[in-house]
Amino acid sequence: MYAECAIYAAILVGLTFIELLLGFPLKGAYIGIYILCGTLGNKLYYQKAQKEIDHILALHGDHELRRSFIYQKGGTSGWGIVYGIGMILIGVIIELLMEEGFYY
Repeated sequence: MYAECAIYAAILVGLTFIELLLGFPLKGAYIGIYILCGTLGNKLYYQKAQKEIDHILALHGDHELRRSFIYQKGGTSGWGIVYGIGMILIGVIIELLMEEGFYY
């Protein structure tokens, strides 16, 4: 779900720049985004997983082949971990810049 993560990160970065322009924090907006992502995140993931499974089931008739493809599509991605850590580091850098007086 790289695209969804990138959209989420872009929204947070956009809010940070809006805060910089306005000169005060938008904590309510962040709380709203966190609640929205928390409530919709599982639903989005389920829909995406179900779409992938349905696609595999439609293309392949052999049970073992289906199982193999589903196993390959699922699980943790090494690049996903690197991507997540990178996003956290970018967030920390932005936060540090804001604390250093970049806010003024």
